[in-house]
Amino acid sequence: MVYEEPVEANVTDWFRRPATDFGAGNRGWEYATTLGQPVTAVAAGVVAFAGPVAGRGVISIEHRDGIRSSLTGMQIIRVTAGDTVARGELIGTASRRLHLGFRRGGIYLDPADVLSVNLHAVLVEIPQ
Repeated sequence: MVYEEPVEANVTDWFRRPATDFGAGNRGWEYATTLGQPVTAVAAGVVAFAGPVAGRGVISIEHRDGIRSSLTGMQIIRVTAGDTVARGELIGTASRRLHLGFRRGGIYLDPADVLSVNLHAVLVEIPQ
């Protein structure tokens, strides 16, 4: 399955796996979005949840490969639970910060391992 980023914005905080289930870390990516910026579905799936949680707009989508994507920090939500969405479909607009997370079962996944992004390493020669 192909996954794409939900917004065109810089990532300001990368995935950091917590040492324990309830420990500090970042269970996804934080994007520096602008108020009202369009947000799209990262892949095709069925909306499992769409609504407020602790005062922030949240959308969770179940994908057919068993991964659940979640977007927290939605300003406007344009989908409801049970809706089928396509990859790249407009699902709402962002507030000034958007969090993207992925889970398979109870395990959080690094978005870099899921998304079809062009992350690359550069090998440099170390002087002897």
